[in-house]
Amino acid sequence: MSDAIPDSVPVPAILKVIRFGLGALPVIFCIQVILVVAAVPVFAAMFEDFGARLPALTVITMDYGVIGLALAVIGAACAVYLCIKRELTKTTILSTALIGLAVFALAQVMTLALFLPVFQLGVVAGGGNAPN
Repeated sequence: MSDAIPDSVPVPAILKVIRFGLGALPVIFCIQVILVVAAVPVFAAMFEDFGARLPALTVITMDYGVIGLALAVIGAACAVYLCIKRELTKTTILSTALIGLAVFALAQVMTLALFLPVFQLGVVAGGGNAPN
């Protein structure tokens, strides 16, 4: 038995909203990853001026940010493809949601890597004590 919604049955408006949301969210998070990859080198230059080392997660993001960007673009493209070209089935909804969650997690880790230097900047600039 197929779990596809037959063509003869009108697709409820809520399913159209779900389809649009599941396709749009990975694209939004992909844009977030693009912005992070573009902004991290600015923090590297700023920390270099202070003579401090960048946090490890930020260095990893700088070194492998292009791979993260490629994964985000591929994930967003797959999510959009599944939402536009495939039938609206439970499997399509679940797989698109999982792709969206993966791109979301990637974007949040990369954003954390962007903000870690900001959190440590006060210590680097002499504004506080370093945590033990």
